[in-house]
Amino acid sequence: MKATSRLFSTLSFFVFVAATGEANCLAAPVNKPRSHCDFVALLTQQIAAGRDEDMRIYLADDLAEYLRDFPQCGKDQATISDVTRFLEDKNDGVRAGAAQALGNIGPPAKSAIPALERALKQSDAQMQSTTSVILPRVSLSDVIKYAIERIRSQKQPTR
Repeated sequence: MKATSRLFSTLSFFVFVAATGEANCLAAPVNKPRSHCDFVALLTQQIAAGRDEDMRIYLADDLAEYLRDFPQCGKDQATISDVTRFLEDKNDGVRAGAAQALGNIGPPAKSAIPALERALKQSDAQMQSTTSVILPRVSLSDVIKYAIERIRSQKQPTR
């Protein structure tokens, strides 16, 4: 499924929940997003408050894809701070989504580089101490390295 159609299906889901009041499956109350940037705030709120780990990973992945398509929604310091906090999450999938999201924001996310570097050190140490884990195609440390490179470069992500 294309990233944009997946994002808009997720957006449609949130709009449906907001319109119908069927919020039992969500971690926090939802208001109908009025803009792309409101949707970024909604995603970060749901990731932070969520208890279903699979849903949190899915939403973190959507956040990264959404910020790739709409990087202007990640340029404010509040969003960068919210996403940076996810680098300390206990869930590797959420941390990877946060790192990718920060990389997709690019140079405006420079303030996140120290947190990304800490996450990279923790990821490398964790991978070295783990012997019986099947490694994913792209490791968390690779995602973090990519994010640091993207932020330090002056290029904006391409769609």
